[in-house]
Amino acid sequence: MVTGLTEEDFRRRANISDEQWLNSKINWEDLKAIETHYNEQQKSLRSAAELISSRIRDFPSVHSVRWRIKDSFSLLKKIYRKKTDPKAAEKWLTVSSDNYLSVVTDLIGVRVLHLLKSECIAIDNAVRATWDPSEVIVYSRMGDAVLNAIAEMDDVRSVTHSNGYRSIHYIIHLQPEKSVLTAELQVRTIFQEGWSEIDHRVKYPDFSDDPLVAYFLDLFNGLAGSADDMGSFLMDLIQSKLETDTEAKQAQEIIKSQNDSLDSINKQLIELKELKANSDKESQKIIGKLQSEINDLLPSRSTPHLSTKNFKIPTALDFAKIGSVIERNKLGSAARTFGTKNILTSSLLGNALSSHAIFSDGDDD
Repeated sequence: MVTGLTEEDFRRRANISDEQWLNSKINWEDLKAIETHYNEQQKSLRSAAELISSRIRDFPSVHSVRWRIKDSFSLLKKIYRKKTDPKAAEKWLTVSSDNYLSVVTDLIGVRVLHLLKSECIAIDNAVRATWDPSEVIVYSRMGDAVLNAIAEMDDVRSVTHSNGYRSIHYIIHLQPEKSVLTAELQVRTIFQEGWSEIDHRVKYPDFSDDPLVAYFLDLFNGLAGSADDMGSFLMDLIQSKLETDTEAKQAQEIIKSQNDSLDSINKQLIELKELKANSDKESQKIIGKLQSEINDLLPSRSTPHLSTKNFKIPTALDFAKIGSVIERNKLGSAARTFGTKNILTSSLLGNALSSHAIFSDGDDD
């Protein structure tokens, strides 16, 4: 914080010549009054910045938050620059110690960083749910699909920055004390922040127009954008692998459940065959045939992980075949005759049908 500026100090530091100063028709006493009042607001501004930052840290997808309060020299220099810019908004022509708090929108600056490009969507939703931004500007470059998605909103102004600057700026207003304060939120990825900080440090104040420096900064900007894309790709890849592993585990559980169910049916057939050891040969033949058909449905015990090449999931048609054999040969009657263990045909068929219910989504061919 620079305090007690004199006109000479200000003009020297801002590189303003006598001619430029006279042509600006700016009254130094007006600037001095703004500086004096601004210095008195420092505690309120810092408190407000802490309040905003603390709230944003609870937003989803936020990696980190930084804030700063514009120093008095930067404030006066900005007012001078705007007042002498013929393209500046009309509000700058009448800026004074009475209204500068509302005219200058970045006295409080809050930098909100996130890791992945897509996370700006969740942060945008949180900002809008907490405050009513009076202005939203998206600075993007060609191909920034995520930033462009926000830029297409009705209340957003989109700017393609000539230097490749990428960020989302929100102007918000709050009144923690008597005065209404204005703050600028800047939301960007960590890689965008790294490029922006280096760009600012390298170019200003001496190399802002150097073509060689500009060339390599543009190259660096492209690398930062590629790093953003690679980070997003890697996270998508990990998510895809997690989903594939989950599906594989579910498939193994289904195969195990199918094996257990068919093993249970086969076991009941063996038990029934043992009970009928002394019965007529025709019943033995029928049971043997049924057992053979059940075995045909069992998958190979050596089925590799996730391989279904030699695996046939039993279908409704398969179990209907089992039921038809039972009905055709009236095995139910035989089972009741020799039912010393109370193994009934209805139990056998019921187990088969309940086993099939697990695989009802399988292919029928």
